[in-house]
Amino acid sequence: MKTIKILLALLPLFLIFPSCSSDDDNDSDNNSQVISQLLGKWKLDGVTVNGGDFEPIPSDDQFIYEFKTGGVITITADFFDDLDDDDVISGTYTVNNNILNVTMDGESLSHTILQITTTSLRLSARMDADEDPGLDDVVFFFTKM
Repeated sequence: MKTIKILLALLPLFLIFPSCSSDDDNDSDNNSQVISQLLGKWKLDGVTVNGGDFEPIPSDDQFIYEFKTGGVITITADFFDDLDDDDVISGTYTVNNNILNVTMDGESLSHTILQITTTSLRLSARMDADEDPGLDDVVFFFTKM
């Protein structure tokens, strides 16, 4: 249940925290390679907050991040297999020097790509993920679908 609270708190944060990025033509090949690896659907398996224990996503819930060509991302939150249109949010993404920037409704959140393989993705972000004041270090663990 704690995981659901964390995840529900995190979803709106894509709309709250602004961030900046810069373009660097020297890294365009690396950026293209990372984007190529990102394309497709990724299921969120769980999170850690401030280096704490791994909090798995309950089996009845799913959070699916779909990275599409053209820099489009959709995030689907499916609780108890009861999906409706309100559970899908769309936005854009960019990659620059292993920083994934996701923008929704004009607000951005930057993630550091800690690991990306053909089957797993691990992202970190600095955000408010709990009831305590201040920002937390959150790591998201994904499996490719």
